[in-house]
Amino acid sequence: MRAPSPQDARGLLEHIQFCSALPDVVHFLPTPQVESPHMSQDSCDLMFESRALQAFRTYLLGSGHPDDPDIRAMLGRDLFARDVGDRMLRPRLFIGCLCGTDSVPDEQNWPKRIQVSFLHKGHRPLGDAIDVSIMLPPPSPLDVHADFCSCTIIIDDAMRNLLREGYPYMGFQVWMHATIVQWDTWYDRGD
Repeated sequence: MRAPSPQDARGLLEHIQFCSALPDVVHFLPTPQVESPHMSQDSCDLMFESRALQAFRTYLLGSGHPDDPDIRAMLGRDLFARDVGDRMLRPRLFIGCLCGTDSVPDEQNWPKRIQVSFLHKGHRPLGDAIDVSIMLPPPSPLDVHADFCSCTIIIDDAMRNLLREGYPYMGFQVWMHATIVQWDTWYDRGD
């Protein structure tokens, strides 16, 4: 693997191991693109894992903070403006959240692995497609296992609703960023 370039988050993506909650055999099935009331639970989970993976990659490859009113309000105008165009901001924040340092490691200092797992909750398939404008409770928080450089994205009803938005997955980006942007305020509190 190549060392991550300071201008490119793709190097970080090469060091992430994505772990499915689904049996291996399911991954040999074609990934459904459209929800159906007749799809199996495994097919539904496969479709949303695929979307979550795409949303995660979209987030990580973005620059600066996601351009969203809630993120702007949370950070303030100066901090938001300072980081516009910073292509390594999101990788630094993600590494910080999972590993406790905001330095993107060089090739020799990578943890053995950075793991992003998926866990499915809730009733699925849902049958009729849900309108993405329906107000659901927020998705489960990112489950961070900082001592192990790993996290779990819980794909529950609210997360599936965010993933239904499609590219550029702005709801997912806001959810992810709000979780990791202030990692250093809670990292070593012992909570």
